[in-house]
Amino acid sequence: MPPSNCLRNFRLGILQAMTEQTFDRNELVENDLFSEWLGETRYIAELIVDITDCLALLATKRSTLEEKIIRKELHLLLTNYAEMLSILHSRLAIGDKPEAAHIERLRTLNFAVRQETRRLLKALRYNFNYVEQYFEFDFCAHLTQECRFTDEAANINRAIRTV
Repeated sequence: MPPSNCLRNFRLGILQAMTEQTFDRNELVENDLFSEWLGETRYIAELIVDITDCLALLATKRSTLEEKIIRKELHLLLTNYAEMLSILHSRLAIGDKPEAAHIERLRTLNFAVRQETRRLLKALRYNFNYVEQYFEFDFCAHLTQECRFTDEAANINRAIRTV
């Protein structure tokens, strides 16, 4: 049984519309990459707020050696993040984007920083005595010897700076 005229016209209209629309695949990929970089800059801005909250809480407690080291690491990380935002927005403003390969490194760093920042915030909001007696020493060692966020952020800055 042949399709009705209405159905045939509908199918022809769909086919015609599909052939008339030309999608520039490269443009779609470029727009997606642009959105991905913007998303990461927003995530960095959120991390900066969290890290600043940590620093504000650390400033209200008695200063220990570990706390001074943690503060220094967090300030250095903030410096790297600020530089990263400057580089990324400068490049995005002129329509240039860093290579797509670097975005995964940045995502990995951001996720790890978010995890550790939240862990530190949770401890600081819980109890300063707990932080000083049980938390600070291990967190300081973990931050400086295992995580090495400032080194990774500096490496990413070098990578995205190059055109």
